[in-house]
Amino acid sequence: MSDAPALEPIELRMRDGVVLRGDRWAGGARTVVLLHGGGQNRWSWRDTAGELARAGFTAIALDARGHGESDWAPTGRYAIDDFVLDLVDVLGQLPHPPAVVGASLGGISGLLASPRLARPLAALVLVDVVARNHPAGVARIAGFMRDTVGGFATLDDAARAIADYLPQRGRRGSPEGLTRTLRLAPDGRWCGGGIRRCSMPGSATRRPSSRPCSPRQRRGWRRRASSCAAARATWCPTTRPASSRR
Repeated sequence: MSDAPALEPIELRMRDGVVLRGDRWAGGARTVVLLHGGGQNRWSWRDTAGELARAGFTAIALDARGHGESDWAPTGRYAIDDFVLDLVDVLGQLPHPPAVVGASLGGISGLLASPRLARPLAALVLVDVVARNHPAGVARIAGFMRDTVGGFATLDDAARAIADYLPQRGRRGSPEGLTRTLRLAPDGRWCGGGIRRCSMPGSATRRPSSRPCSPRQRRGWRRRASSCAAARATWCPTTRPASSRR
């Protein structure tokens, strides 16, 4: 088997016209769909996708709406249900039910999409999905994303901010590697893969609002999680994704 699996860019159109962009690594008849977390993009799964292809699977890694190279939502909608419906649309365009591997937001999308599918998934793997979130940790993540919503003047600035946020990892070599996960916006700033993170001409951004989930919501998500054969975990959002209009 080749050490360099064939990689093909793909585009999939959603029910509301949003186009999700990604890559397909051809490897075999069985398919694995890889979903990244909030504020990330499909590059998070690049190494994993290559390994899956070499092991005989076809791997598909997609940028979620508002992330990476995928379209922004024309209505500015980025609620969890929008990501769930996108996944339902994606899976409906595949010839056979795949395995879905999702990290954080991607995992929750897979969990909540499962009951809506006409055909059951081959498997569902949840990464970084827990039954209970630590409020301080959620606030720290949301704060970092808000503080960097305008991007970075240079790659060095981005590397420094990431090192400060993740001191346990330390500074890693040349910042040039960040060109895989950051995009150069028209205003010359380096922007992350998350929703509306790049300041584009004519755009306006709005800070996400905090909205703790209710006991009823918690019970509903836990029921869904307990009925999922693949995993017994769920997620309670303490912040909503930022939404804005172009």
